[in-house]
Amino acid sequence: PHYAAPITGAIYALVLLAMRRLVPWRWQEKPTGVALIRFIPVMCVFLLLLRVGAGPLHISLPEALPASWWRVGPQNLSRAQVLSQLQRDSEQHLVIVRYSAAHYLNIEWVYNSADIDNSKVIWARDMPEAQNEELVRHFKDRRVWLLDPDEVPPKLSSYHEDRWSQ
Repeated sequence: PHYAAPITGAIYALVLLAMRRLVPWRWQEKPTGVALIRFIPVMCVFLLLLRVGAGPLHISLPEALPASWWRVGPQNLSRAQVLSQLQRDSEQHLVIVRYSAAHYLNIEWVYNSADIDNSKVIWARDMPEAQNEELVRHFKDRRVWLLDPDEVPPKLSSYHEDRWSQ
C-alpha cells in the first residue's frame, strides 16, 4: 500500500500479541522467548543509532535509497545543480533526459512547472529520434541539451553535438 498509517496500529497490536506469546517459549530448557523479546528493542535502538551515526562515522550509504522515516524522499540534488547551472544564463533551455537501463526509478529528473511554454528550463524524456526532432522543432527557440543522469556526475552535453557523435 502507498500509505500505511491507517494499519500501523493494527500491526503494532499484532507484534505485541506475538511477543506476548513468545514469553513462555523455551528451547533446551532455556527461556528463549524472553531473550528474543529483549533482543528486538535492543536491535531497534542499535539500528537507529547506526542510521543517525552513519554520517559522522563516515559510513557510506547508497545514494538511491527509497523514502523512509529518516529521508522524506529521494533528494535529487544533482538535478537541482543542473537546473541552477542552466538558470544562470539568459537563454531558455530544453533538456532531453536519457536514462540508462539501470536507472533507479525513484530518482526522477523529468518534471516541469505548470506553465511549460514560459519555463526557463523544460525537461523531457529521451524518445525515438523522430519524436525528439519534433520536440526540438516545437521548442526551436531553445538551446537543446542531452542529459545522462546516471553518469557520476550527470553528463550534460549539447543535443546536436552528442547526436552526431554516436
